[in-house]
Amino acid sequence: MGNNTEIVSQKLVSDFEQTLVADGKAPKTVESYTGDIRAFLEWLESKGNMFTGNLKRFHITSYKGYLVQNNYEINTINKKINSLQSFNQVLMEGKYLIEQIVDLRKDKVKLAAGSERKSNKFADSEHLILTNRSANMDRDAVNRLLNRMKNKLGIIMHPHKFRHTFCTVSTSIHHKRISERRV
Repeated sequence: MGNNTEIVSQKLVSDFEQTLVADGKAPKTVESYTGDIRAFLEWLESKGNMFTGNLKRFHITSYKGYLVQNNYEINTINKKINSLQSFNQVLMEGKYLIEQIVDLRKDKVKLAAGSERKSNKFADSEHLILTNRSANMDRDAVNRLLNRMKNKLGIIMHPHKFRHTFCTVSTSIHHKRISERRV
């Protein structure tokens, strides 16, 4: 019996992977989503549940609770929930399920009101614009950012003008002097 359910489980993951590829998902996305599903199925099996395609609401809420208790990052948990939602869709298409079990509105983890996100490791940087990867942006990245702002807002902005506008507005709002050398 154990081998049969393991084969069914592997077939479902394989079908899921093929569906993602057919939908044009990037190779890294396919790898990530299938990895999330394999991890979920391993967790499910570790709890004594053999997966045969019958996803239950209890499985989703318990797994989410497990991830939260084990201090997974909110973004990681939500990505895993997205993977499960896609897997749920494939199970429905394969007639293993007749309804959507994963509900992103209910299942995604939300940041509690009043709590704070982890602070950026570059929060003490003297630079005006920060990135997730480094304490400052290079010239080209700043120009690309300002071009995107121009396209969205219809305002032509160059780094020099942006820096001076920032200083002018900041000093008038906060009544503080900001050294242009630091900005």
